[in-house]
Amino acid sequence: MTAPVIEHAMAGIAGRPHQVVDKARRILSDRNHGIAGARVLVLGVAYKPDVEDLRESPALEIISELIADGAVVAYHDPWCPTAPDGAGGELASLEEPAAWDSDLVILHTRHSAMDVAWLQDVPAVLDTTYRLAAGPNVTRL
Repeated sequence: MTAPVIEHAMAGIAGRPHQVVDKARRILSDRNHGIAGARVLVLGVAYKPDVEDLRESPALEIISELIADGAVVAYHDPWCPTAPDGAGGELASLEEPAAWDSDLVILHTRHSAMDVAWLQDVPAVLDTTYRLAAGPNVTRL
C-alpha cells in the first residue's frame, strides 16, 4: 500500500468514534431528545470481542465525548468491570444492562456470550457491529 492510502485509512479509523457520537445525536434528535440529559448505554467497551483489553478502544473516546456533551452514560461489558470516563474518573460495568432505562443503546463490542435479545425492547439502538437484525429501533452506523 502507498503512504496516502494508509494515511487515509488511519484517518477513517481515528474519526470513527466521532461518527458514532454524531449518529447518536441524530438518532436522539429524530426522537425529539437532545444529547444533553439523554441516558446512553454503551454495550461492550473492549477493543475487540471476548477480550478484556481496553487499550485504544474507540468506546472510551465515545464515552468521553458523550459525557462532554451532557449525556448520562453507562456501560455493560462482562470482560471489563471498570473503564475510564475520560474526565479522570471511572465507570463500573452495569450488572443488568436491560434494567437501565436507556434512551439509546450503542452496541460497540458484541462478545460471543452477550445476550442482546432485550435490545428489541429499548427505544433506540445504534449498531456499530452490523451484527443485529434489522428492526424498527435499530440503526446501523
